[in-house]
Amino acid sequence: MLQTLRRLNGTEFSLKDVTGLAGCFKASCKVGFDFGIADSLSFVYLNEQELAKAEKFVRKSPLSIMDFLCVVRYYKIIEGEKPRPLRFDYYLLRFVFDGKNIRVLAYHERGTRRISPRELLDFIVMQIIDALACRKR
Repeated sequence: MLQTLRRLNGTEFSLKDVTGLAGCFKASCKVGFDFGIADSLSFVYLNEQELAKAEKFVRKSPLSIMDFLCVVRYYKIIEGEKPRPLRFDYYLLRFVFDGKNIRVLAYHERGTRRISPRELLDFIVMQIIDALACRKR
């Protein structure tokens, strides 16, 4: 899960690929993600160093809850022009580990909400499932 969130950092997708909906606005919009992991009272960007630190900590003592900040960046794409940044969305994500079950909760903190919490969770969970399926091959 941590590796998947780290991999998504800075990666861009078409908005329609994330939401599953097609529309004239969504077709011309790109989405980028930035994930931060909770560290005491703040969130730190989930880079390679923080990923290694979190994995080491979890190996020592598994956690029942992990919190993340997810910033969703939107860019309007106009052919022949530089991508135009639009307002961002800020989500708080909570992964709750209960035995073999994982619950993922999302709270929309602020922003335009071009992606609903359900769409965001569906996208992230599918990315995690795809990564796990690739590891098993």
